[in-house]
Amino acid sequence: MNCRHCGAALTRRFLDLGTAPPSNAYLDAACLDRPEAWYPLRLLICEACWLAQTDDFAGRETLFTEDYAYFSSFSTSWLDHARRYVGDMIARFGLTARSCVAEVAANDGYLLQYVREAGIPAYGIEPTASTAAAARARGIEIVQEFFGVALAARLAGEGRSADLIAANNVLAHVPDINDSVASRGCSSRTAWRPSSFPTSWR
Repeated sequence: MNCRHCGAALTRRFLDLGTAPPSNAYLDAACLDRPEAWYPLRLLICEACWLAQTDDFAGRETLFTEDYAYFSSFSTSWLDHARRYVGDMIARFGLTARSCVAEVAANDGYLLQYVREAGIPAYGIEPTASTAAAARARGIEIVQEFFGVALAARLAGEGRSADLIAANNVLAHVPDINDSVASRGCSSRTAWRPSSFPTSWR
C-alpha cells in the first residue's frame, strides 16, 4: 500500500484493531441471511510525510450510501457548537448578506441552518440522499454529489465560488484527500475543518 498523500510505500504499522463492518452500516431483517462485509482496521504511518492512515479497502460509495444513518442534528451539543462556529465565522470574516457560505459534507443542514438564520446565502454539498433530504426540508440548497476537484471547478465555472467553505470531519472519511484539499481553490476564503485540526484558518 502507498501513502494516500505523498505516494510513498507504507511499511510502518502503528496500530491494529482487528476488523469491523463499515460504520453506520446497520442490518435489517433481509440482510441477516447474507454475508456481512468486514474490513481490517490497521493504522499505518508514512515515514516520508508522517501521515497516519488506515488501509484503504472501502470506496466512498460503500461508506456513504443513500440510506446513510448518521444525522448531525441528533447531537444537541454539536448543534450548540455549530451555532457558535457560525457566529465566530461571521465576525472573523465579516460575512454579510452579500457573501456566500458552502459546506462540504453538509449532512442534514445542522450548520447551514444557522448561516441562513443570519441572512447569509448558503448551500451544502452532500452525497447521501437521506441527509440531503433532511437538509432540503430545512430549506437548504444541496448539491448531492461527492466533493472533489471536478465538482469544485464546475461550481466555480457556474459562478458559485464561496466566501467561506466549512468542512467538519471530512478528511478522515475520504479516500482521496489530495483531491479534496485541492478543491479549496474554488473559494476566496476557506475555513477548512478536518477533524484533526481544532481551529479554522484562511
